[in-house]
Amino acid sequence: MGKAIRLRGECQKNIVKLLDGLCGRYSRWEVWQDFITMSAISIANVVGGPHKEAREREYMNHASRYSPKELEAFAQMLAEVVMEMERDPDQDLLGELFMALDLSNELKGKNYAVTENNEAHGGSCAGAQHGGVSCGATGIGRFQHRYV
Repeated sequence: MGKAIRLRGECQKNIVKLLDGLCGRYSRWEVWQDFITMSAISIANVVGGPHKEAREREYMNHASRYSPKELEAFAQMLAEVVMEMERDPDQDLLGELFMALDLSNELKGKNYAVTENNEAHGGSCAGAQHGGVSCGATGIGRFQHRYV
């Protein structure tokens, strides 16, 4: 984390502050994956469906790694995402954060233009999957339809 992180707006700053507050026992990459996975499952489980129980077990598996106070930080991060997406639904908030946090290094150099790739596919989820989400080829940005 030696280089400066370029963030756009208070929402991104708040999310990074919360995310970094959860790092210590786990790397930023692990916390990010847990955040994306638990957020996607939380959203998907609102509508139910045939895989709700399996998703809930997966959620609990991730959540069991954290204290109640830490889980509250995850909920606050998701609230920040929701508020920002309501403000500007056409942005790729998570993709921008992913790149700003330099998490693409965890993908072993597979660096892609997230927003452009996603728009080229008409906003559809396509490409590599990481942590239960898919967007373009980076695995972030929009929640994978497998959870719905």
